Amino acid sequence: MTLMDAIKNLGPAFPAAVLAAVCTHWLTRRRDRRFRMWDHRMDVYDEAIRSLRARSKTRREVTQRSQSLGVLDPNLEEKEYQLFGARMDMFASDEVLALQRASFAAMSRWMKEVEIARMPYAALPVDVSVRGPAGDMDDVDWNGVVQLCAEADDADGALVRRMLSEAKFKHERAWPSGAWTWIKSVWPRIRERQQDKAARRALDELSDLSGSHR
Repeated sequence: MTLMDAIKNLGPAFPAAVLAAVCTHWLTRRRDRRFRMWDHRMDVYDEAIRSLRARSKTRREVTQRSQSLGVLDPNLEEKEYQLFGARMDMFASDEVLALQRASFAAMSRWMKEVEIARMPYAALPVDVSVRGPAGDMDDVDWNGVVQLCAEADDADGALVRRMLSEAKFKHERAWPSGAWTWIKSVWPRIRERQQDKAARRALDELSDLSGSHR
């Protein structure tokens, strides 16, 4: 028996079985790739959220004058990018990247406002307590710093909420809607071809039988 004879003996179900196997394999690989991407993204988001919360805490403490200006790092944005920025570029969604840029911009505006407010007292060391007696920045106009701190908190909050919303795991369908629609669209044509082949085989067998009886 040849290979073609063996395939024919499998009957009309064989093409459908092959199609199902191929589709299942393709969909499984596609799902696994999505899960790996999701895992990388969640690792990066975890680092980013930790950094944001630490940064926000320091910003609020400085704004409330319970921390000295010495805790501020002028190279904060560059250091954070070195820590996880490249992986954010690789794995984060476009929405998160846009919110991240807005967060950095808000933080930069706040830090510049702190420097402007401190300018009249630039001769003082940055680790001077901002809650000390008059003359060590106790009389600085701090309203702009307070306002920009609130704006930076809002920007950070929007970024964290977006990352947390993407982190909510949603069970992925084993058969994505697009693939399932495609399968349903081609299945009638496959069945029609199977039925045509079966009908032609039956006619051929009848012809052979009628010829043998003559």
